[in-house]
Amino acid sequence: MKRKYLPNGFTLIDSLLGLCVSMIVSFLAFLLILTCQRLLNLPSVQQDQFAILQMRQLAMLASDNHTENGKWICILNHEEYTIGYDRHRLVKTKGYEILMEFIDHAVFYEKDHKIFLKYEKNKKTYTFQIV
Repeated sequence: MKRKYLPNGFTLIDSLLGLCVSMIVSFLAFLLILTCQRLLNLPSVQQDQFAILQMRQLAMLASDNHTENGKWICILNHEEYTIGYDRHRLVKTKGYEILMEFIDHAVFYEKDHKIFLKYEKNKKTYTFQIV
């Protein structure tokens, strides 16, 4: 009686392909962890710059910008949003979107039809033009 040949296990090519795929996945996971670590360790000045750019973008898209009581009020897509200081944060309300954290004080003011943000962080005062 003839026995049929039944392969038991993997061939060398199967093993090499599995090893290559696992190496690629491991490398991509390493890059992802490295990128997340770099983003977490960004200097606070760079994070503040991102917040300023985000506020400037919001100002460009808004149809109306003005300040009241140290807060910036803008109208975007027929909805009113207020950006102001709350619990050591600069937040955008209608909701509670945090734009900047770990600040001691922040105030928006108008001068020559321009809106400025003045905030204190680590005993230093910064002023940026938003609109």
